[in-house]
Amino acid sequence: TVISSNPVIPVLPSPSGFTAAAVSSSQISLNWNAPSNSGNLVTGYMIERSSDSGTTWSTVKSNTGTTSTIYLDSGLAPSTSYTYRVSAVYDGGITSPPSNTASATTQSSTYKLTVSTQLSTGDPLTGMYTELRNSSGIVSTGFSPATFVLKNGAQYTVGMGNFATDVFDHWADTGSTTNPLQVSISSDTQLNAIYKDTALTLVPSSGPVGTNVSVTGANSAFSSSTAVTLSWDGISNATTITSNSTGGFMTTFQ
Repeated sequence: TVISSNPVIPVLPSPSGFTAAAVSSSQISLNWNAPSNSGNLVTGYMIERSSDSGTTWSTVKSNTGTTSTIYLDSGLAPSTSYTYRVSAVYDGGITSPPSNTASATTQSSTYKLTVSTQLSTGDPLTGMYTELRNSSGIVSTGFSPATFVLKNGAQYTVGMGNFATDVFDHWADTGSTTNPLQVSISSDTQLNAIYKDTALTLVPSSGPVGTNVSVTGANSAFSSSTAVTLSWDGISNATTITSNSTGGFMTTFQ
């Protein structure tokens, strides 16, 4: 009597904790945990990818040939969703069932940078010259609020121009006084440039009641030989001021 049986192939443990995260417009980083207590030697991993939410699969790597549990999938299309799964490849070429699936969407290839301007007093300010440059030179120019399209992760500088007595002071977002400012964005971004109106200078600009304040009106900022009224909180200063022949003046008040 001859008795035969089919060999039983053991089901070996799968990787666990599988995750996917986009790192650029063309790359997704994959991470997972190695199978535990398998009692067998893992020689590599098979990585599969789906662009239709797991309906169909293609093999990205049949065997990574390494025990590393990190893989960077490159050459992907921007703004596209991909789903992945990973299987362990054991000594002898036996492959485990796949892990859990994980999905990620690649970043866009471009993003918008909007640059607006405002006076340090909080009053609105528009129409300030704005210039976008890269290593090759001027990319684009505009007047605030200005919107530019930047390549994802590329290095640029944003420069702000002055006009008349409106002078760039700092960036509201960071407090930085650097102009032009280096920028590199990976999402739609808003920058706000703060300007000071140098037509009028107060020294000191704040203090307790009774403080003597020196006021200087810049030359050419006002009409020549013309009466000037100072006011704050809706109250006019009683001091009479007349600009000089060049349109400037100096006075003090408490």
